Amino acid sequence: MAVSDIINAMSADEIKKYMHDHKNELTATERKLVLSTWQEKSKAEKKVLEQKQAAEIAKTRPQSSVATDNTPPYYPATTDNPSSTIQQLYTDIDALHSVYQTKLINTLMEFDFWKWMVAENTHTSIALEQNKTADSHDTDAHFIKLWRKQNANFEQAFTDILTYAHTEPNLTHDIVIQTASTLMDGIEPEHKNDYRRVGVQMYDLGIAVQNPATIRPRMTSLLVALANNKDTSPKTAIKKALDVHYNTIFIQPFIDTNKRTSRLLANYYLIQGGYPPILISPKDQKEYIDVMVELKKTGNPEKYETFMLSRLKHTMEKSIKRLNELPRKKDPISLEVFKSKLQQKR
Repeated sequence: MAVSDIINAMSADEIKKYMHDHKNELTATERKLVLSTWQEKSKAEKKVLEQKQAAEIAKTRPQSSVATDNTPPYYPATTDNPSSTIQQLYTDIDALHSVYQTKLINTLMEFDFWKWMVAENTHTSIALEQNKTADSHDTDAHFIKLWRKQNANFEQAFTDILTYAHTEPNLTHDIVIQTASTLMDGIEPEHKNDYRRVGVQMYDLGIAVQNPATIRPRMTSLLVALANNKDTSPKTAIKKALDVHYNTIFIQPFIDTNKRTSRLLANYYLIQGGYPPILISPKDQKEYIDVMVELKKTGNPEKYETFMLSRLKHTMEKSIKRLNELPRKKDPISLEVFKSKLQQKR
């Protein structure tokens, strides 16, 4: 049976699974056909889903409970007049950006680079959220099962964001909700593929959360403001990433996984701008929380921006180092060196 006949009868999710399961069997022409069909079906299904969600929300949520008159589109998470430290970080990142782009384009094994990046991002992001201590009463079996599920979910959510960054011009409610849904799959039974409808408390950030009725309008304001910024300069991609990350965390649109979701949304803009996804080490957990609390309390984003830029710079240096280890296109010497290293490992 022709590939076109097989996928025409599938939903978008089924086509995505089909692409994953048969990626090594499909020809370049077939892969292109499957991808284009998936994109078309995703858009059509997304439109139907959003219409259903809008109708459901209209029935269950009184319009009078949504107050957004005095709510700004979003809270800027970068400075208008950056300090010399921030300016230097942007200068360093700009220089690294050219090197990273060149090496990524010229690598013979881009798939291996992204496989490594998925693993790195998954490890750091999951570990960043762990609070398990040595005297924890959680059973090891339960913890290991949960950890494996979180890892599998994050890998899938990261892969989806990587795809969206190359196929979708802007973040949408559907992408945001789907990202959180994937992260919570099989873990958070209260999640119903929508923004939360109950109150939650940000214990680690020590800040009360606004009425759930304001979540969708706040997220709408944020997404529209980011989409309306048509500046295509690389620096704008970084600013969008920092803005969506900080604002989504403090809107707290979901019952759980808000910080993980926010980091993945930031990665969407970074990948679009030609940057690697940002890695934040678990050892930086306290500083990571502290700089966001500082911004929330004072309105001054300098410490937050400095922290995030320094982490992005470090990620770019680490990514370039990894790309240097992979063989390059049209470089027989590099290929021989790479094959030699493989033989040594064996």
